[in-house]
Amino acid sequence: MTRPFDADFGLHRLSRGDLCTLGRERLLAGHLQDRGSIPAVLRHHPMDEAYEIAIEEWMTASPVYTRRMQRLLGYAGDDVITIFKGLQLDIGFPHQFMDVGYEVHDRHTGDFWLRTCGALADVAPMGEAFVHGMCHTIEDPTFDATAVATNPRAQVRPIHRPPGVPRGGPDCHWTVVIDPAHDPVAPHPRLERVARSVLATLPNEPVDTTETGGRSDYSGPFEADFELEHLSHRALQIAVREFAIQGHLLARALMLAVDHHDGPDRAVEAGRALFTGIAWITAERIHRALGTGDDLAALANTLQLTHLLGLVDYTGLSVTMPDADTITLTLAPDAPALAEGDPYSLAGLLDLGAYEIVDALVHGANPGAVVSHPEANRSPAVWTITAPPGVEPVIEPDEVQVMRFSTGPTTVLIRRRPLAVGSAPASTSHP
Repeated sequence: MTRPFDADFGLHRLSRGDLCTLGRERLLAGHLQDRGSIPAVLRHHPMDEAYEIAIEEWMTASPVYTRRMQRLLGYAGDDVITIFKGLQLDIGFPHQFMDVGYEVHDRHTGDFWLRTCGALADVAPMGEAFVHGMCHTIEDPTFDATAVATNPRAQVRPIHRPPGVPRGGPDCHWTVVIDPAHDPVAPHPRLERVARSVLATLPNEPVDTTETGGRSDYSGPFEADFELEHLSHRALQIAVREFAIQGHLLARALMLAVDHHDGPDRAVEAGRALFTGIAWITAERIHRALGTGDDLAALANTLQLTHLLGLVDYTGLSVTMPDADTITLTLAPDAPALAEGDPYSLAGLLDLGAYEIVDALVHGANPGAVVSHPEANRSPAVWTITAPPGVEPVIEPDEVQVMRFSTGPTTVLIRRRPLAVGSAPASTSHP
């Protein structure tokens, strides 16, 4: 996808095919954020307390972004189909890294299963206690919290899950039942703080284009084998932008959860680790997946495509090229993220001086680039990026190296079916 730099770049400038590729990358990037933040939490907590923070993160973010996607893609409802459509568009289940199957029995019952689970592959080498922590301690409350965005009387319960994986079967298998007799699942008591965020109300208004084909929303039949290729150009713009919002909401929810347990200093510490680790990994992966090239214009394009900088109307971080040898990254002093009332956003952390995040973002795509940090007390803050010859590649910081234990950074995501020409047909699949 080699192209000249465009300071006014938007998702509408990408083809449907490139939007599908970018969408899968953003789903995976948002999912991998915890690989950077949880090690920072574990510096100060035993594992059981770190689980509590992770549970709060997902329980306070997922209902917010689930309802957003329901509204934007036109499938809001109170049944199992609505729950499953939401899971198909949730960074908790990044496509292919988490290979999920679905079967709807009726409006109130259904099953889903993971043929393979990248998250399980990450924790399995760490021992059965870690597997139990993820597949039991964390998933029990967080699955219900995601379902509560659709119906508070939905219950997600295991048929089987690790460590008890049957020979030849899927990694886990769950059933979803909606019953008026079920006690309603209560929202997390701190959900409302995330829901009140400026980020949570960010608009999502796609630009009309002439590219045709695919579903304009997800209001019609449920696609058990759903892929992003089923969506139209307009619907893809919505979904890919929402994947970026999901990632930022989870990061914010994580920092708010750490603040509640440990105070603001450790919340900022966890946020810096999260964004530094994922900045390098996501820039590295997008640079490779979308073939943006090796010159400075390619680096600028990669920066724009990451979910970190893909929300300029929230982060206030804009990429420009004043000349062919220079990139500038500018943080607007009136960025909406700086109006959150706390530093728990990418812009908020940079405003505090977390410049290592920008270093990681640039070096993930070009380890030999040189980043000049903003002058003290200058407003707006401006980073200057150049690529002089002969510069030794920088060494990955610890926050990136710790993420390499995951299979996510090296997972290859592929197109599994062609772009839909018309509205994609409904289908079913079985375990």
